[in-house]
Amino acid sequence: NDKEIVVDISIFNNKAFKSTFRVSGIMEPEDLIGNQVYFDSVDLDLEIVGISNKLNNTMYLMKDRIDYMVIENNKSFGDASIYRDDEDINIIMGTYPTKLYDVLLPSELMESFGIGDAYNERYTVVGFYENNSIDEKVYITADTAKDIISYYNEYYTAIVKDKDKLKQDMGSYYKVYSVADENKEEYNLNRQDSIMSTFFSAGLLMFVTLVFVILMTRASFLSRIKEVGLLRAIGVSKSDIYRMFSGEVAIIIGIGGLAGVLVGYYGMKLLAESEVFDFGVYVSPWIALLVFLGIFIFYVIVVLIPVFFVLHKTPASILSRKDV
Repeated sequence: NDKEIVVDISIFNNKAFKSTFRVSGIMEPEDLIGNQVYFDSVDLDLEIVGISNKLNNTMYLMKDRIDYMVIENNKSFGDASIYRDDEDINIIMGTYPTKLYDVLLPSELMESFGIGDAYNERYTVVGFYENNSIDEKVYITADTAKDIISYYNEYYTAIVKDKDKLKQDMGSYYKVYSVADENKEEYNLNRQDSIMSTFFSAGLLMFVTLVFVILMTRASFLSRIKEVGLLRAIGVSKSDIYRMFSGEVAIIIGIGGLAGVLVGYYGMKLLAESEVFDFGVYVSPWIALLVFLGIFIFYVIVVLIPVFFVLHKTPASILSRKDV
């Protein structure tokens, strides 16, 4: 009936609504049945009686209800109301409106208009009703209201199987385009902007972090320059010193860097799969591996470059430095 509605299962699976459903105790699509859907703009409550599987984010209701919602959301026809069969109206002359631009007027206007007269240029008077309120409401048909809406509306939406045929038939009168394609393009642009913004923020954070690592490593190495000088003085080769520092780097990266990359990777994976957050970015294991290799190579370079410059000096010059 006209107080019932069918919703598609894709609405239940939509991340934007799923968390709200769960808070309300709705865990499965079938749990939606029996619940009320409230349309605030038209003050209308409808009961969910079925679930469709079209995967098109659509709700289905009776045509009369669709007409009612379209009309109530668009008052291009002014203060006129739609005449319905269940209206409690006492018609004292003429009949109720049945055709396009038929109008039923209140009894106060009987002295100014007669049956068949034009009302507000576009309407034809077909009857008068006894008005028991202070409002001088006029009644028209739903088809009249929709026709007026169509006249004033700049855009029209049509659901068709063959959009190319629609373009062929209507392209000379209207600019025909796919709303889905337009929305998809807009979504991709917004998502691209969001991803670029995310990567920019991450890159800036990484740059600051790397500068901090460089400064910390340099400070740490300065405290060990005399150690390098002593090792060279007792005959330890340059290659052995390189291997010593490389081993330390491998241990630090192996314990700290690898753990950090793994925690970050699984954290982002959980966010990407979350039903609460629309994270929008997926990180593959290969990207995580490349990040780890990048960190490893960077840290090795940061550590070994100072070692390289120090080892090119004699043990005596290294030990005679006053800044360490």
